[in-house]
Amino acid sequence: MPDVIGSGISGVVAIVIVLGLCLMFHETGHFMVAKLWGMRVYEFALGFGPALFSWVRGETKYAVRIIPFGAFVRIAGMEPGEADVVDGFHSRPRWQAALVIFAGPFMNVVLAVLLLTIVIYVTGIAKAGDPGTLVQGFVPGGVAKDAGLQPADRIVAVDGNRFSLGVADVKAGSPAALAGIAAHTRILQIDEDSVSVPSDLASHIKAPGNEVILYCIDADEEDIAKKAQIIKLPLAALPRPSDVSPEGSVAWCRDVLGLRFEPLDSGTVISYVSYHPDTPVKLTVQRQGSETTLSVTPQSTSERMPVIRPDRQLDTPWQKVGRIGILLGAAREPVPLGAAVRMGFSATGDTLMGAIQAFRAMIRRQVSVESASGPIGIMAISYETAKKGWMEVLSLCGMVSVSLAVVNLLPIPPFDGFHIVLLGFEGLIRRRIDARLQVIAMVGGFIFVISLILVLSYKDIWNIAVHGSP
Repeated sequence: MPDVIGSGISGVVAIVIVLGLCLMFHETGHFMVAKLWGMRVYEFALGFGPALFSWVRGETKYAVRIIPFGAFVRIAGMEPGEADVVDGFHSRPRWQAALVIFAGPFMNVVLAVLLLTIVIYVTGIAKAGDPGTLVQGFVPGGVAKDAGLQPADRIVAVDGNRFSLGVADVKAGSPAALAGIAAHTRILQIDEDSVSVPSDLASHIKAPGNEVILYCIDADEEDIAKKAQIIKLPLAALPRPSDVSPEGSVAWCRDVLGLRFEPLDSGTVISYVSYHPDTPVKLTVQRQGSETTLSVTPQSTSERMPVIRPDRQLDTPWQKVGRIGILLGAAREPVPLGAAVRMGFSATGDTLMGAIQAFRAMIRRQVSVESASGPIGIMAISYETAKKGWMEVLSLCGMVSVSLAVVNLLPIPPFDGFHIVLLGFEGLIRRRIDARLQVIAMVGGFIFVISLILVLSYKDIWNIAVHGSP
């Protein structure tokens, strides 16, 4: 019972960190810049609901409220009908008002930089070339520890497979090259079947048929909407593999197809285990300079798994998958503080671009919107992430903060992006928009956003009830 209670408390703390920090930094951005321009702020509160305690300093009331999942700020002149308030929002130049609005999303990006810098400085960075198959910990309730796995074990083979389906090199003029397979491509599916190791590929090619369709991800492509590739591999003129063992498959792919694969990596281990629920899997681990083989039976659960649809849409449908409860990672090396800060900025930039591309791809229906989560989904993910460690929670918080910044800059009422566009338009026409039109836009946008949150929350609750995860 103590472990369960501790885990529960950690999960709640994780929710507070993820949602509380993201919203607190966002509102703090509005608050600080409003104060900078001399705007009157009625109230700045951490949390929602009844106040636990409050105090007044100058013209502003500060409060800490009972529900710790956020924050809010009330700036004079921002409510309809308050346009002429002295020292209010609209009493300052529009560029200053726009900066007040923009400061919210900006502070979300600042939070991401801080958190990712902390994570990088504390955990270090992966050693170059490390495949990330080092056992770094165990998830409560998993079967890996009981099967004999130990921290610092390195998984070097799954059921004898020592290679992934990540393409390291393609021989010029080979069948693979002629079909369009390039280096740094990872094969995820063959026809409609998910695959993870070369023996899966050889087994499908051995079956009757004149071609197979490979669904791949291009690791070099930065645009998420363009990552998916569908490649037809003709088989009519090729000798079929007679040996689909791990070693025979690797040799056949090299000698006949012209493909050389990357060594086993963490993604391959995870996907291979995922595709074998309730089926014993032999893990070959390297321990203290020697290898030993352990048998573990992945527990069956329901989770989202990435797939590529025939129209190249990326999707994450629910599937029955296997889990053994291990945390995999690479050997780490320390990073000086200055380098960690630079890497924190770089990681935040990458996360920001990824979030923008993901939203754009969802709007264009290039990526399924089914995996989108609302507040309840974020809470559930935060709760589960706490089981993996606090650095994972901080990383998640950084990613959520960046996503919040991107969403808030959408030009849709009541998001910050709408207010910025509205201020820009008012600057062009040199007058305020009619208050009634603004109220109508805000109410309509509010109804839209609340409806969207309700739909996402219903979906999250349903998925948690049926699948145990949003």
